[in-house]
Amino acid sequence: RLGILYKCSVNLFGFIDYSASPHLDERRNELPKIILEKNHDIIVLQEVWLDEDVDRFREKADEAGYFVHTGPRDEYNDGCVTLIRKSIMNAETVSTSGGVAYAERDGLEYWPGPGIKRGFIFLSFDHTSLGTIHVYNTHMMPWWYNWGVRMAEAREVSLHVLDNAKETDLVFLGG
Repeated sequence: RLGILYKCSVNLFGFIDYSASPHLDERRNELPKIILEKNHDIIVLQEVWLDEDVDRFREKADEAGYFVHTGPRDEYNDGCVTLIRKSIMNAETVSTSGGVAYAERDGLEYWPGPGIKRGFIFLSFDHTSLGTIHVYNTHMMPWWYNWGVRMAEAREVSLHVLDNAKETDLVFLGG
């Protein structure tokens, strides 16, 4: 199977207070256009926390020919959004999709507000020439001293991949 797949992973906001981010409204409005005009086949975004930002990406992605997948934002919001160019999919529907909150937690996850959870979202689809592709988009624990938590999170993602992907499938993990 020969083919080229163009991918992009972007953490949109980083660890700063929204109110301290310079020119946030201007950047917020321009980010979908800037990211989508690169014509990547698979785009995984993290820290798209606000529903208005998700809606903005969804609108612009639909105009640009992308399928949009977000996690179960009512259960947890790690800000992950995955975009797949529809032209590389055999169909616009995906065979499996979902989101998983990581079991390992740190007390800092409840700052700056209650209920902040990290996890990963996933989807599987049939590529027009490369076969089945599984896309994982994660937002793991930050802070250098939490390396053990990140290891546990990486193990959770790995076990999910092993349970759901065949040897001949392609797996893309971004975050």
